[in-house]
Amino acid sequence: MNKTVLLILSLILLSVAYYFLAFKSGESSINLESRDFIVDDINDIHYVTLKSSAYPMMHLKKEGKDNWILNEKYDADINVVNNLIGVLNKMQIKYTPTKAMNSTALNSLEKVGIQIKAYDKSGQILSDFIMGSNDNAETATFCVRRGYKQTYAMHVAVTEGGLRNYFDQTLFNLRDKSVFKINPNKVKSLTLEYPKDRKNSYIIETSENGYNIAPLESFNIVDGQMSQNIIEAYIKDYSQIYAEVIKTGEVKMDSIKELVPFAKLSFQLNDETRSSFDFYPMLDLLDNTVNTQSINDLEAIERYFVFSDADEAYVVQHRMVKNFFKPITYFYKK
Repeated sequence: MNKTVLLILSLILLSVAYYFLAFKSGESSINLESRDFIVDDINDIHYVTLKSSAYPMMHLKKEGKDNWILNEKYDADINVVNNLIGVLNKMQIKYTPTKAMNSTALNSLEKVGIQIKAYDKSGQILSDFIMGSNDNAETATFCVRRGYKQTYAMHVAVTEGGLRNYFDQTLFNLRDKSVFKINPNKVKSLTLEYPKDRKNSYIIETSENGYNIAPLESFNIVDGQMSQNIIEAYIKDYSQIYAEVIKTGEVKMDSIKELVPFAKLSFQLNDETRSSFDFYPMLDLLDNTVNTQSINDLEAIERYFVFSDADEAYVVQHRMVKNFFKPITYFYKK
């Protein structure tokens, strides 16, 4: 009798062991593969593609340290890109959704899914998954590896909120917000014209002895001695300005360009590269009683619409460009 009981118990134990070895181990290996979309080394990432139903596919390419190119055309915003690739490397599984949650998450991917791929320098895929919506608590984001059916609620441990905002980007959000980036030492000439205040308009040109400045109006005679130090310090401010937002392509921008700008800035570099920018105070467009004419009227100005000769449109804060707008008398010692 005891031998029979022992035999039965042995068979039961063998059956249980077989179940775990044959089925549970297989299930674990599948789960491990379905989780394999986190990039181990952030430095391996050289290409990223983003595709969703809301926006056309966007392509990011790494070119040197802290330099990414968007769609083979634009400089990418390095802060946005660093945050994005940081998530690809640092995200973790917060929890595995229940069967019901998993089904709902999979169904929503068809509508809101963002297809994300990361490649190394040779073009080998490092990560290939679809990002869905955030969970109800907005603490994690449902993701699924392409070709698999198990979603995972992903998060970055040191941050709050879901991950979707890092990847749900428009073309303009991904673009570098620099209006221009130049080396001030390579400025050959700079012209600042105030169309409504011509007497304060001027042109600065380099010479063998430093800089020369002259009024745009030939009849305008400025008293005092030109200061090389003041001009040199002024030119150094022309290194880089950032836009708050890019407005290129918006319909209302065309009507703004038909108005008379407050200021017209243009410069030429030593390599003969030329650029020009028109500044329109935003307050003039929001308040019909305001007409900014001279630099003495800038106290209430906070932002400008700026248009470049490259057909780009921006919104720029006054604090970014306030040192540009000087009267010609500023450069002379009395």
